[in-house]
Amino acid sequence: KDQVRALMLWPVAFTYIKLDEACEECSPTMDIGMLKEANVYKQIKIKKVEIGTISSSENLIEPGKIFLNKQNAMCVKTGNGAIIINRLQMEGKQEMDASSFANGNSWILGKHFVS
Repeated sequence: KDQVRALMLWPVAFTYIKLDEACEECSPTMDIGMLKEANVYKQIKIKKVEIGTISSSENLIEPGKIFLNKQNAMCVKTGNGAIIINRLQMEGKQEMDASSFANGNSWILGKHFVS
């Protein structure tokens, strides 16, 4: 029993990202469940991260924004640095390294994760 529990892949951090498609019937007061049903938001599981430093030009990025740093790593700007996302899994997709994900899904750059 304990061996099986040790191999479980939970708990895991997760967040949501807004898709590019507009939702005409969506309102700001809708909860995340209703927005997911309307296919406006997708869940993203964050599998592996590290703390990163940022360059002076990256320091101008608004906290919370997703960007690629100079090493082409997917990052989220924090108040005084960045979190480098190494591996993630978008809802309905397989786990992958975040740089590959960002390269194939460039629409995510400049967006914010939501809770």
